[in-house]
Amino acid sequence: MNARSLSTTPSVGSNGNGNGSGTLSGAPPIGEAQLSQKRRRDYAQLEDEDEDPGSPARATLRLRSSLARDSTTFASLVPPPTRSPRLESLDDRPFGSPLQSRRHRGDESIILVGFYGVGKRTLGLIASGALQKEFVDYEEVFKAHTGQSSTEYLEARGFTSYRAVEDELTAEVCRTKRQGCVLVGFFVMPSNRQRKLLGSLAGSNPIIHIQRDLNHRSDKAHPKDGHLDQTYRMSDKLHRRFASYEFFNITQLATDAKAPGPLKLKGTEREFIRFLHRVLPHPETPSYAADLWSRPYTYALQVPTSWLNDPRADFTELDCGADAVSITVDATSDDQENLYFQLSRQTALIRKHSHVPVIIDLKAPVTISSAGYVNLLELALRQAPDFIVISLDVDNSLVERLELAKGRTGIVGKCHRSLPVSDNWNSKEWHDIYEKAEALKCSAVRLTGEAHYSHDSLESIRVMLEARRLGAIPTICYNFGQYGLSSVCLNSILSPVVLPSKSADGVTLVEAQRALYSSFILPRKHFTVFGRTVSYSLSPAMHNAGYAACGMPHTCDFVQSDNVTQIHDLLKREDQGGFAVSLPYKTEIVPMMDEMSEDARIIGAVNTVVVDRVTTPNSPPRIYLKGFNTDHIGFRSCIERNLSPANAIRPQSSALIIGAGGMARAAIYACVQAGVKNICIFNRTTANAQRLADYFTAACPDTSLYVLDTLATIWPTHVAQPTIIISCIPTHEFAGNDAPDILIPEHWLNSPTGGVFVEFAYKPLITKLVGYMRQRSSQGWIVVDGLDVLVEEGIAQFEVLTKRPAPSHIIRRAVREQYAITVDASSRRSDLTA
Repeated sequence: MNARSLSTTPSVGSNGNGNGSGTLSGAPPIGEAQLSQKRRRDYAQLEDEDEDPGSPARATLRLRSSLARDSTTFASLVPPPTRSPRLESLDDRPFGSPLQSRRHRGDESIILVGFYGVGKRTLGLIASGALQKEFVDYEEVFKAHTGQSSTEYLEARGFTSYRAVEDELTAEVCRTKRQGCVLVGFFVMPSNRQRKLLGSLAGSNPIIHIQRDLNHRSDKAHPKDGHLDQTYRMSDKLHRRFASYEFFNITQLATDAKAPGPLKLKGTEREFIRFLHRVLPHPETPSYAADLWSRPYTYALQVPTSWLNDPRADFTELDCGADAVSITVDATSDDQENLYFQLSRQTALIRKHSHVPVIIDLKAPVTISSAGYVNLLELALRQAPDFIVISLDVDNSLVERLELAKGRTGIVGKCHRSLPVSDNWNSKEWHDIYEKAEALKCSAVRLTGEAHYSHDSLESIRVMLEARRLGAIPTICYNFGQYGLSSVCLNSILSPVVLPSKSADGVTLVEAQRALYSSFILPRKHFTVFGRTVSYSLSPAMHNAGYAACGMPHTCDFVQSDNVTQIHDLLKREDQGGFAVSLPYKTEIVPMMDEMSEDARIIGAVNTVVVDRVTTPNSPPRIYLKGFNTDHIGFRSCIERNLSPANAIRPQSSALIIGAGGMARAAIYACVQAGVKNICIFNRTTANAQRLADYFTAACPDTSLYVLDTLATIWPTHVAQPTIIISCIPTHEFAGNDAPDILIPEHWLNSPTGGVFVEFAYKPLITKLVGYMRQRSSQGWIVVDGLDVLVEEGIAQFEVLTKRPAPSHIIRRAVREQYAITVDASSRRSDLTA
């Protein structure tokens, strides 16, 4: 495949396959424009329906709720919900087949079930776009079969006739669409026949029970409709019995509702896709701070369920820099009435407000029955968390069942004794515990005890080191109690830390980190932003704010130089931990690297350097430089955070890159990693654009790249109009060249659903292109300014340099505040010179 240059007049004779070979011609893919318009209408309708009590969806809800209220047929399917089932209750059978297999290949159809108005259609469209599966909606199937909507049919034919048609259609769709689809709208109030069908599907297909706050889901015209509430609870109980997963659809906050129209569903999209990636096999997006088990000194933020239920809670505390967030399912509580509903909601809140793994810790009374513990395990696994923490006293009969039922969820085995951990270490019991952990294929073992004296904490370190020497499963080891706090700080894997606002309840992340640095267990480091013109850089403020928020005593400054070799002078500092490399040295510094990440190697540029010192016997420490590129992460994050669900990346999606320098290389790679298969490049020097296209044609053979010769060049007819545009051109004089003066031609902006425009420059913040594209917001275009790119790139850079999750909300705020200070200072200087 060769990258091609497109002139103003397209050539003829194309084979029209759009795979990057042959000449260019032909019509657009059949139906693509219509499909795009339909997606836009679908999402616009969904946004409106979420707010409008008089929408068609609300009218349908009222009619069907009335039918459900009057129907004794549905009421007879389930005993009256006088109370929610308790975990111990076998008679209530909260789950039809607890601990059934959750091993999925990835091609299975997903079935979304739940009551009217919980958001199944919205989530189904999101899943369809993200997973590239066919969207099958019950209402559309019903109308295609009968010529009437279900509402019209119900009014004309009555409930009995409707139920017969519903049963037949549901059975046929489930027979023919068991793979490659997302089914929504089926099984809302399942008949006996549908219940049997659900039971047969539960062992093979992911069935996801969608829940929502009843106050937001109910018909706003009848907020005190007790019959509707009862019907909802009956439906909820039935769906839970047959589902294999639970997802809580969080209603938008008022602040989210102010987002531009295309992004009103963006938060929901992020949360649901993250959930789906825990359900089905999916290529993991690498994170530089994701290794919980081998990286030293990681932390699990302990979040009380009472705090999650508090309307005054500040959820930015979940983004404090911890490596994971953990909630405890307390089965010892007398209040199990709302346990099912609340756990789904609490897990969803954590997914919404943090970007690190979710851990569910199971706390069960000693007296819990085997059936009760099975139900507790099932409840946790249905949330699709990253890990669950279970007692290693679990019955051996559950080992094999758990292996099938855990799906993609990891297991941490725990063992707690009333004595200090070290007092029991030499007993045979520990050998048996590790055998059980190996049988369960645990990711780690957590050993805890009760400290009675200060030296008990030091002894816990001995146990941890001994376990590591024996090559056992990664071991978490600490003691509880006042004398055990130091063992929490010294434990190296997932130490429990408390919310900043709950500092009286334990050790905070900041306190734990300060303890390690003040005792010289961890070294203080210095980082430098290095470039030719970096005096205005916002990066030092961004990094320093992150260090302080995490309790790290590191510092970051900038060095401006006309020669890249000056970096060798900076390496003479013993505490030099790394560099943030700015233009024009991102390519010049490459030969200095001892090692480069795969991303940096393909892009051919380095913007982040980690400095290590390698010690060998009888030799002084040797400086070892490892290069990374986080620019592409900044671009990709901005694309994925701002591309509306209607423009979810599909095989036919395309991107436009403006520029052909180092940042353009990162932008192209970002698009490739995001799944874009068609990329056009425009640059005022066509030869540079052609070289770039040729390079990535060889590096990424599955991607088609095209060069647009001039602004008058017609967009390639067999390539969809771009929904992603990235500007990588400077906005001021650079390397002796004036800034390009470019406006994107209208004939490159014909996407019927708009898209996302990303600007890499932030000096000035409102560049000419940013202002130009903001005028097209009514056409669905979302504009991302250079500060957002800087923040997303900086978050990844922070994690590369510190090997810790970034407190992203702190970094975002610091960048905006420092930019305001910089602009204000610049304005004052202008006033003084005027």
